[in-house]
Amino acid sequence: MPLNLSPTQLAFNARGDGTFNKPFQEQLDFFRQKLNLPTEHYDDILKSAHDRAFVVAGAAKADLLTDLRTAVDQAIADGKSIQWFRKEFKAIVQKHGWEGWTGSDTQAGRDWRTRVIYKTNMAASYAAGRWQQLNNPDLLKSRPYWKYVHNDTVAHPRPLHQSWSGLVLKHDDPWWQAHFPPNGWGCRCRVTAVRASEYEGAEAPDEGVYVKEDRNGGRHVLPKGVDYGWNYAPGAGLVPRNLSEQAMDAWRAAKAGAWETLTPGSWQSYGRPAQVPLDEHIAATGEHLKTVPDIIALLRQHFGGDSKVFSVGGADFAYPVMVDAVSLGEHIDPVRSKWVPLLDELMTDPYEVWAMFQRHKGTGKVEMRVRVIKGINNDEREGLILIAQANKGQLEGWTFIPVRTLNYLNKQREGVLIYAR
Repeated sequence: MPLNLSPTQLAFNARGDGTFNKPFQEQLDFFRQKLNLPTEHYDDILKSAHDRAFVVAGAAKADLLTDLRTAVDQAIADGKSIQWFRKEFKAIVQKHGWEGWTGSDTQAGRDWRTRVIYKTNMAASYAAGRWQQLNNPDLLKSRPYWKYVHNDTVAHPRPLHQSWSGLVLKHDDPWWQAHFPPNGWGCRCRVTAVRASEYEGAEAPDEGVYVKEDRNGGRHVLPKGVDYGWNYAPGAGLVPRNLSEQAMDAWRAAKAGAWETLTPGSWQSYGRPAQVPLDEHIAATGEHLKTVPDIIALLRQHFGGDSKVFSVGGADFAYPVMVDAVSLGEHIDPVRSKWVPLLDELMTDPYEVWAMFQRHKGTGKVEMRVRVIKGINNDEREGLILIAQANKGQLEGWTFIPVRTLNYLNKQREGVLIYAR
């Protein structure tokens, strides 16, 4: 049953020290559309990539992440307190034998870690739900301006956040893209919608920037007053900007070039070899087929039906990927149809599986994609690299390239390495 709440009503305990009120539907919807993603560090993914992924730094096993996610979901949905979450967290950690996680060695560390997980997910899901509410077209007609509101109950207020309190700007002012709260760890600021009459002509403040160097030596330029990793508007990646048909046609023509990868990480940062090893294929390659119906019939034969779901990854973590015979068959060049029998081997015994978040350069929409990579000895002069890409649990494309095409291959090996052998 939908949770009805006025777009201007708040359902968040800003102090964060007791129970939360019942959430609004947009908050729950935001959290529940996320995909679990194994990570080693909190900044393995950054900014709007968090709109699509549920992560707990250091949690790499599927069952562990699922139980942690269930506890966070219940805390959001039922307004559970941090004390309740700490009990659940302790039980989950013991159940899965998770040891050595950051903060595990002292009570103060355990309290800190559970507070970070609890408050971060509560605050980010609340902010994302509010972003969707505040961008409701009907609300924007009557309240097209947004006001920044500092929470004065915090023990250690940030001076810049205090200075922004009461600031009114148009809802589409670029300032909100990097300053929509929360603007840091423990930030409890919020945004409300206001009428045009409250706008007094203020311009977006500019306090300058600072540079943060991450653990890999990467440099990130951030606006002052905003913590590393928080310079984005939670939920904005799920509400794409509306573009004219002419503009969208231009972006459609750009195809893969219309997307930019947000997730740091590459084959080099993971210490992987530049060359993908070649496996001997088990299935016999087929003949070159001449028509799309012939290719679809071949795929149906291999799938044993109209589609097949593969579990991509390893024992600790795997993603389901559905492959549709008709959709794939219509996009395979008949010249390459001889390699169709090797699809099963690519999906069930890959060399690497990567997950990355990409943002559309035109609309700002964020998607999570999974790439599956495998090398095979194709019984000819050189090997062949098979690459499949999935989005939203469905295969959206696959390709084959010669082993010598290292530059292209290694550009595909980016993001978070979720499986490798």
